[in-house]
Amino acid sequence: MSINDLRIELINWVTSQSDEKLLIRLLESKDDLDFEEKSKSLVIGKRPNNSPVIKSEFLKCIQQAEHQIQNNEYLSLESFESEVENW
Repeated sequence: MSINDLRIELINWVTSQSDEKLLIRLLESKDDLDFEEKSKSLVIGKRPNNSPVIKSEFLKCIQQAEHQIQNNEYLSLESFESEVENW
């Protein structure tokens, strides 16, 4: 099925609906999808070197950090201090 076929099918389906609550839910879903797409490239800050921090990249870093924490793949402050003493 081509992209145009998909569009036509969706348009036909939406225009055949008469339930206002359903149409409001569809509109809210559209807004959510628009926001999600926009946030993939949304700049949420700047690094010290002035390069942009992109929201989607930031979220990936957080997910990776959470994974490392869950798998005990981190260095505690106490362990770090002990290592520093041995330098």
